[in-house]
Amino acid sequence: MRTKKLTCPKCKKPFRPGGPWPDNDPELPTAKQGSDKFDMGRNFANKLWNAARFLLMNLEGYAPGAVKVDELPLEDRWILSRLATTSAQVTKLLDDYQFSEGIRAIYDFTWSEFCDWYVEMAKGRLRGDGRATIQRVLAGVLDGILRMVQPFMPFVAESIWQALGESAFERGLPAPEPATESVCVRRGRATRPRGATSRWKLA
Repeated sequence: MRTKKLTCPKCKKPFRPGGPWPDNDPELPTAKQGSDKFDMGRNFANKLWNAARFLLMNLEGYAPGAVKVDELPLEDRWILSRLATTSAQVTKLLDDYQFSEGIRAIYDFTWSEFCDWYVEMAKGRLRGDGRATIQRVLAGVLDGILRMVQPFMPFVAESIWQALGESAFERGLPAPEPATESVCVRRGRATRPRGATSRWKLA
């Protein structure tokens, strides 16, 4: 693919504008396009999308049902506690107009704690006797993440919300509720599961 050749007005060296390009150009350096935060946002969207896709692929046979949080395995109670804490933290940050800190809190929880740790741990349980419970917890946590991330990534959140509604229309902890028609409507109607350490509030 032939790339457009430009000349830097300051150093007079040739370069090509920022991509995306399918291949590297061995003769022309490519200009940096925007801030590194754009790459972080793209990578985060991909991470959330892939985690949601994994969950949706493993919701076959999903049956909504109430759970007793204090009787869940340790890892389930831990992720629910972390979700509750993160939700309370994000609520306060949004109230204080600290938007960058809000999305950072969501990013850290979703990437490190949910995707890299809990989802990886859940893979074995999805093949065992605890499949029904882990499905309900996964769906409930993803539901909470989508409500938190909606103000920052509305289109990604809405797309996953609609797909999740097709496989797990009734979800939530400790007792499931029918999903609303949009994640925008759902925001602000969260409740705290028994046994969690802080409130689930976001609006």
